[in-house]
Amino acid sequence: MPILVKSWLLVCWCLFFGTFCSSELQARSHVLRNLSCKSSVLNREVQYHIMLPDGYDSGNFCYPVVFLLHGFNGNRNNWLDEGNIQKSIDSLEQAGTIQPRIYVLPDGYNSYYINNYNQRMRYADFFLNEFVPAIDSAYRICSGASQHALMGLSMGGYGSIILALLAPDKFGTVVALSPAVRTREQYDQLSQASYDTHFREVFGPVKPNETRITEHWLFYSPYFRLKPPASVAYRQLNWNILCGQSDTLLSSSEAFSELLSKNGIAHTFISDPGGHTWVYWRKAAAQGLQLIEFHTGGSGKK
Repeated sequence: MPILVKSWLLVCWCLFFGTFCSSELQARSHVLRNLSCKSSVLNREVQYHIMLPDGYDSGNFCYPVVFLLHGFNGNRNNWLDEGNIQKSIDSLEQAGTIQPRIYVLPDGYNSYYINNYNQRMRYADFFLNEFVPAIDSAYRICSGASQHALMGLSMGGYGSIILALLAPDKFGTVVALSPAVRTREQYDQLSQASYDTHFREVFGPVKPNETRITEHWLFYSPYFRLKPPASVAYRQLNWNILCGQSDTLLSSSEAFSELLSKNGIAHTFISDPGGHTWVYWRKAAAQGLQLIEFHTGGSGKK
């Protein structure tokens, strides 16, 4: 069975503060919308939003950064518009529950945040080798992997996991909400229509009578990368998996939690009531922000 390896104090702390909200809240952060990063890897401008903490423009502090990854058929707007993430962040900061950070919301298209099978959409290469360095250079980001966190939902949950596995030296904390991490069996059990909709452009066209377990799929499968003995670098990451009890991806989340346990990787697994909806993700995101704080502490170094 999946296990929760963090303390009860952490769980109670998250549940207590996760619902904090104030109708009189004054915005503490400010969002710069529709910025762009020129990518030679993707041969396009990739748009993103960035949320900067109160006082950023007048100070000289550096801040930790959190990359917020959206889900399938989503875009850079989702976390702000459907997720109300700015309100959650401002509420938690005002309560003193989390410290100021920089939040980056990039367009991920329907890439699953990896390089696709024919290398026409090399999103992982872009994100790791162009985007993260560009953000680090353009803004006052505190240096070091511990100051870089990934949080995503559904497709973005998978993205947060696989990007950390591809480059564990670049990130310190992973928060995956309802992550689309499927086992070999779950992947094969998808209907052909579901496969064609979600994965045809990512892993390649596959006929009904052909195996879907290709070398490309294996390369980007957490289950392949975490075969025992797991890399020490993976054990140094702070892993957090959250999924609603009515979510169709709950079994995938449980399977990934079990995989981490089998590899001796400490992690947090939390399953609360909810489905694959923003109603659940808004609450889970507030918990996720506190988990990042719990693991990494404060910010604002001169």
